[in-house]
Amino acid sequence: GDESFVRELRDHAASLGLEGAVRFVGHLGGAAKAAAYAEADVFVLPSDDENFGIAAAEAFAAGLPAILSDRVAVGADAAAAGAGIVVTRDTATLAAAIRSLALDPARRATMAEQGRRLARERFSWETAAARLEALYERIRRTSPDAARAAS
Repeated sequence: GDESFVRELRDHAASLGLEGAVRFVGHLGGAAKAAAYAEADVFVLPSDDENFGIAAAEAFAAGLPAILSDRVAVGADAAAAGAGIVVTRDTATLAAAIRSLALDPARRATMAEQGRRLARERFSWETAAARLEALYERIRRTSPDAARAAS
């Protein structure tokens, strides 16, 4: 993310004594990303602009509760499903959300299960394929060309 914002987050984590508990790893892919999800307790995406938030959907599938900024599009879905916390993009609010989950393993576990359910029901390949197939079928049925071909 933005260097100044990342620096602000690092400084805030340090001021709370969390240097050993919080890692800012930057972009990860492949096996490194899967390992990071498996190692994590919470997924945090304090993004300034995410038109969807694929990393959040991946985190839900991996069973991670999420803290998302109010500028991550899947945030509303996450909050409604009980899989995530949506925060404004300021360090105090973000830190409070992280702290609340860090201190509440039962809540993390509940949110993790809700996240897995959300990923399965809304973001899985099977769900996406079924929605796309239904869309194509509606288009086919309502298309003037389809009506002519059927008669």
